[in-house]
Amino acid sequence: PRAPISPPPSSSPSSSGKGSVLVPLFDMANHHMNPTATYRLVSTGSDDDNNNDDNNEGGESIELVARKDISEGEEITISYGAYPNSIMAKCYGFIPTNNPYDFEKVSVRGILQAAMDAGALLEDTNLSKAENSVAALGFDTTNNSRILATGPEESLWMSLRAALVANDDEYEELFEVLEAIEMDEADDEDLWEMDNDADIVRRAKIVHAAFVALEHQISAESTLEEDEKILLRNNDTDAALSCGSRLLVELRSKRKRLLRSASRRMAAVVGRPWEARDILSM
Repeated sequence: PRAPISPPPSSSPSSSGKGSVLVPLFDMANHHMNPTATYRLVSTGSDDDNNNDDNNEGGESIELVARKDISEGEEITISYGAYPNSIMAKCYGFIPTNNPYDFEKVSVRGILQAAMDAGALLEDTNLSKAENSVAALGFDTTNNSRILATGPEESLWMSLRAALVANDDEYEELFEVLEAIEMDEADDEDLWEMDNDADIVRRAKIVHAAFVALEHQISAESTLEEDEKILLRNNDTDAALSCGSRLLVELRSKRKRLLRSASRRMAAVVGRPWEARDILSM
């Protein structure tokens, strides 16, 4: 059964604005990706005859509501939000074991430059022209594109597709399809159909090299394997890190692990071209 629990109104967020607050009792609940409970803001009346609290003038309170049947002794958990590891570490002081909302921010130019540094793009590749091609199609060229553990997010993949077109005819074709989609005369399936397997594999090779190079860039002080050894050794009280130091090592290892996972996804596309589309859509 759903059993709401309401904290004192004084601890509830005000409806006049948005912000973060500390809520007694609720703050005892741990974070979980699939929580057993959730919370909601509810209005409370001020004309309750049974309410003798002079300070309770009505307004809002927070209810903790079970999302499923909770067994006796089972932990009550909530979600702290769909945040990347950097936010979880900064705001809550820990990093989830497996966080599907984590990402690494990057620009299209950053990807192309990393690929060039890795030798996957010719040194005379005009990065400014490629960046302009992306912008002309309405895609983001700032440092707000995201690399996920599963590879580049869809908008970044499309941006790279625009940046790496083989010739002007291919670019014009891409432009026409995107324009048709904007006018509801085509859909995403048309984009996939016009993208041949050879171009997908060629792009995946470049992106794979870029991801490997990006991981290398943030591994100047230590590799992923060295970070994981540090975290394992931390169980030894003689070599224990402070909480802050451990969190920093864990955060940088998660960044490297994400890039490693993304690069492996691109390697799978290159290694199994007959399954390229299925791998990218996973």
